[in-house]
Amino acid sequence: MKNVMKLNMIAFFYGLILFIQTELALNVYRLERIFKWFTYRFDSILIIVIFFISTIIFYVISKKLCIGKIRYSLSILWIPYYIVLIFLFAYLFPITYPGDKPADILGIVLLGIYFIYSFYIHMINMVSFYWNK
Repeated sequence: MKNVMKLNMIAFFYGLILFIQTELALNVYRLERIFKWFTYRFDSILIIVIFFISTIIFYVISKKLCIGKIRYSLSILWIPYYIVLIFLFAYLFPITYPGDKPADILGIVLLGIYFIYSFYIHMINMVSFYWNK
């Protein structure tokens, strides 16, 4: 039971990190309108910094907390948490200004990101599993 809770906690953090990165990428116009100092360059740098820091953190967490090969289920377990976070964000912060809507093509880009993110999680878990031996 304790391992299942650890696994779900890690899956939540995987979903949270992707949620933060995608919302930063999709809501550039809204963030720029609300915060005058927020620019595209700052957004891109922030996303890259979050990516590298999260990779290091998740490697360490996966190495210390995950036991056995059940860690590979994290490649799929992050999806429900990500969906809940997206719906919660859309409910709490609806788009009221039509200029804040992202471009239509970003849906296809997000599908590619989701596919790649599953492999990214799998690679982190694989590296932490084999280097932990």
